[in-house]
Amino acid sequence: MSNGLADNTTMTDRRWAQHGSSIVLLLVFCWYWLGGISGDIIGHPYGDMPDHFWGNNWFADHLRLGEWPSFTSVTHFPEGGHLWHIDPMGGVFRTLLFFVPSHTAWNLYLWTQLAVTSVVAYAFFCAQLERFFLALILSVMLVSSSYLSGLIHSGLSEYVGLHLAIGVLWAGLARRWILTGVLLGLCGWQAFSYGLIGALMLMCLHWR
Repeated sequence: MSNGLADNTTMTDRRWAQHGSSIVLLLVFCWYWLGGISGDIIGHPYGDMPDHFWGNNWFADHLRLGEWPSFTSVTHFPEGGHLWHIDPMGGVFRTLLFFVPSHTAWNLYLWTQLAVTSVVAYAFFCAQLERFFLALILSVMLVSSSYLSGLIHSGLSEYVGLHLAIGVLWAGLARRWILTGVLLGLCGWQAFSYGLIGALMLMCLHWR
């Protein structure tokens, strides 16, 4: 009995060590893939990055004043007009990191999204495949894919975080509908198209 318990404990410890080392490798890989966060602003200066970069700071400035960001003078010139910031989560993230320079907050936001996506993807693949090394490879392939690399290069920050979309799929497969609904709402708030795709995917899961 004691030998069996010891073997189970050893296997559990080995499994946690594998998972822990995989997560560390993913975090380091995401850092390397982005080139760190201390350099220039990540993203192409003539892409979508300038708008999103400005929008995050505009959103955060209003939140710190206790106002909901809705009006700006830089659109509908000269009267100004209402504006929906395309990446509200980026604005919230910038609000929380008000004490760091804008470019550092932007770069850290991209790394955080990529890192969380890699870890959630790894956990999802482990749960579905029960093979940690294959899950690690698939997670690396996801975060280094041409899709996410293109989004990062362009500056479409709201689409970089796929962790919520993966969470919607995972919770849906497990038939945990309350959690699925919460994650779907957050997913749609982050990126409307992701929320729409998630809703269509859940309909397919329900009818299969």
